[in-house]
Amino acid sequence: MNIKDNRPDIIQRIFAYLAKFSIFVAVPGLHLFLSGKRALGAFLSSVTLAIAIAFIFVSYEPSRQYFLFGIYSGTIFLLAWMMSVGFVASNLKKLNKIRLGVRSILFVVVSISVLYWPQEERDGQHLEFSYNLCPAICFGDITAYDNKIGRSGFPDGITRGMVIVYEKDDFSYANRVFAEPGQLLCFDQNYIPKIMIKEDRVCHSKIFLEKNEYYVRGDNKNIPDDSPIPFSEVVQFSEILAVDPTVVGNWAKFYEMSILLVVKTLSLFDKYFPSRT
Repeated sequence: MNIKDNRPDIIQRIFAYLAKFSIFVAVPGLHLFLSGKRALGAFLSSVTLAIAIAFIFVSYEPSRQYFLFGIYSGTIFLLAWMMSVGFVASNLKKLNKIRLGVRSILFVVVSISVLYWPQEERDGQHLEFSYNLCPAICFGDITAYDNKIGRSGFPDGITRGMVIVYEKDDFSYANRVFAEPGQLLCFDQNYIPKIMIKEDRVCHSKIFLEKNEYYVRGDNKNIPDDSPIPFSEVVQFSEILAVDPTVVGNWAKFYEMSILLVVKTLSLFDKYFPSRT
């Protein structure tokens, strides 16, 4: 038989195999359910779909409660998905033997619609790497803010004393607004600024803030001169991402809680679905 005559059939089989593989990876638990391990497959599918539905209906807010909800549910979702992918990878030779019926295809359509439902990216986070604002925001603190407010141009305004998160050279920083547009800053020999009201003040240097310019300065004065994070600088309005972000956790404590969550999840999984080997 001529190989060229079988070429369309071979290509069709390859595409069918890749389609099945993609579906089983995209929909956690489906491969197990169709392979005979219905209890485990239904469990993984239920967990991932429940978490996806929760993210659709729970409105975002920059709070510690939402942050913990996102971390814990996201970690559980990732574990369930990784388990499902692991089972798919261990059964690559038999994927062609698994048949997708009408009900399976309907389940795939519904699952993909829920799991990959488009959502507006409102959740913004900043990880602090300095002690500029300590004790308000210290090293390792994770702050959350609403991206939508930043895109709308901060309708409530930005005034002196507010903490802002801004971006320069693809890095985000948090600092406190010291002076607003239209104000003149007078610096002494130690580069300590004061807002100049009268022109008779003797200044070592001056900075006039143009339109859409803000001068930020940290609260903690005991910052070394060689600190890589700027203690004070001029920030453009277009660089500001958020105003008054909320501290939702610390990366060190979050790391400990994440490890504990993974260990407990795996122990529960082993309890209800013990290995037969």
